[in-house]
Amino acid sequence: MSLLSTSDAGLLYSDIEVFSQVNVEIPDDASIGVVGPNGSGKTSLLRILTGDLSPSSGDVYRIRDLQIGYVPQQALNDQGGRTIREEILSAFAHIQKVEREIQDAEAVLGAGTSDGGELTSGQIYSSLIEEYENLGGYTYENLAERVASEIGFDENTLDTPLNAASGGERTRASLAKAILSNPDLLILDEPTNYLDFSALDWLESMLIRWKSAFLIVSHDRYFLDRVAKQIWDVENQRVQSYPGNYTKYSGLKDDLRRREQKEYDAQQKNIAHEESFIQRYSAGQRGREARGRATKLARVERIEQVQERDGLAIGSIQTRRTGQVVFSTNDLRIGLHLPEGNIELLSVPDLKLARGSRVAVVGPNGSGKTTLLRTLIDEHDPLEGSVKIGYNVEAGYYRQDLANLPLHGTVLDALLEAKNVLIGEARQYLARFLFRGEDVFKAVDSLSGGEKSRLALARLLILEPNFLVLDEPTTHLDIPSREALEQNLLNYTGTMLFVSHDRHLISLLADQIWNVHDGALVTFQGSFHDWESRDKRVVTKPPKPKKRDEKKNDRPQEKKEPPKPWLDALENQIAVLEKRIKIVEREIATASDGQNVGEVAKLGEEYNKLQIEIAEALDKWGNG
Repeated sequence: MSLLSTSDAGLLYSDIEVFSQVNVEIPDDASIGVVGPNGSGKTSLLRILTGDLSPSSGDVYRIRDLQIGYVPQQALNDQGGRTIREEILSAFAHIQKVEREIQDAEAVLGAGTSDGGELTSGQIYSSLIEEYENLGGYTYENLAERVASEIGFDENTLDTPLNAASGGERTRASLAKAILSNPDLLILDEPTNYLDFSALDWLESMLIRWKSAFLIVSHDRYFLDRVAKQIWDVENQRVQSYPGNYTKYSGLKDDLRRREQKEYDAQQKNIAHEESFIQRYSAGQRGREARGRATKLARVERIEQVQERDGLAIGSIQTRRTGQVVFSTNDLRIGLHLPEGNIELLSVPDLKLARGSRVAVVGPNGSGKTTLLRTLIDEHDPLEGSVKIGYNVEAGYYRQDLANLPLHGTVLDALLEAKNVLIGEARQYLARFLFRGEDVFKAVDSLSGGEKSRLALARLLILEPNFLVLDEPTTHLDIPSREALEQNLLNYTGTMLFVSHDRHLISLLADQIWNVHDGALVTFQGSFHDWESRDKRVVTKPPKPKKRDEKKNDRPQEKKEPPKPWLDALENQIAVLEKRIKIVEREIATASDGQNVGEVAKLGEEYNKLQIEIAEALDKWGNG
């Protein structure tokens, strides 16, 4: 069954065509990924599908009472004073409404009326209790806490007011709310931007099991390969649908472009031949034939030339040679310096980073990865210990928050501030980062996230550093820009240290993994694939759901479920599994430090089995 479809939908902003003649359909079991360059209209398309925006032409058809869960790329700030926890729990507004009705019914019962109405009040109360139970009233808070934990929230963060939360926290809260509302159609705009590996793994697994339809805009190719069964390509004012995941779509699109180019070349060759004949014989004995050919040629439907993909053209980076050791650390402890006292984030083993290394730093959000980078390049003081920079090292730092961009001035001004070059040379260089013509005179503070990222990269790479330190460099880049950056970094001859949640980027570049986890940094020599398959500590164990507090006064207390002895046994099983997982984690760490590859692999298999067992046990517990 089709949940939603469009017929020749189009959108104009002023006199600019965003897209036209969009004919798409979303079945009730759709698993659709949406890709396309920044600025191609992906978010506008989502807003038209949700009804937030009306198309300039064409129609949108939705089934009656279609429930859509929409998470925009930037979640709105809440001015009502709600906390993150309250925002997530608002997914269960229908249950909370019944809770309030139960409280009102309890008040009527407590009044002790004697006009015969008490029996009726009791019946209403019993009916509400039954409805509350059927809706999942006794378990919804546990379910919300589990999803919030999986998506990266701890107990303290959940009580943060939304208007004081970061953009990433608000987006993750909206994502948790949308998932818990269990809509007919889940629509997500760049949901992976603020998720660490653990949350990404959970989201992917959840979407793979998702029973309803979902539509997701994403530039994360690894993610789309796992969850998508269909790809919508938004480019050149059109939306084209392809079957399969991202890798299959990419191959099909390349084949289509080659076929279209071949057809275009053949038609151009035929046109040139006909035009040559017409020009040669138009005034001679064969003039009548020439005029006939000219008439036929005028009626030919011309094939459009295949447009070249507009991506970054960064070019090679010339670097000066450093010493063998780029930096070394000694007894380093990293943390935050606050007026009320220091907060230690992690301890770092004594490190020596060799010239030419390519190190990916991974770990949960908030574990200290950015603080680590800033400490290593002397932008942040360590709590203890020291960092020694090697001979002839010139570090270039890409900040995740782009806070080092000068907001007052133009794109051209910002580049000239980084390096004083001739105006013509600066404009040519900026064109390689897609700032062409009048774009160089745009105000920096008016740029989109993707444009600011490209400008920050331009300012960084024009300096030709021999030690690149990158903090989430691909977050705001579209797929063509990511691919261009990857090719440039593959050819980079200097040393690279980068934080990223982009698994495709890490897979291509990294020859070492530094895992920041639980207040420590653990190094791994090898590729991301090797690390992911052998060091399973990247996967955090699912938290045990908290039992509902039976003493809360704002929950109905009259009906208590009968005891279930098997739940006690299940909880004991969960406790045993959790203890064994902790033991295996310690054994993996010991084997990894001792470079015992065989033992790490063996323990990794056991760890996976334990994770499956505890997940199944927790599901049974949650449904008990």
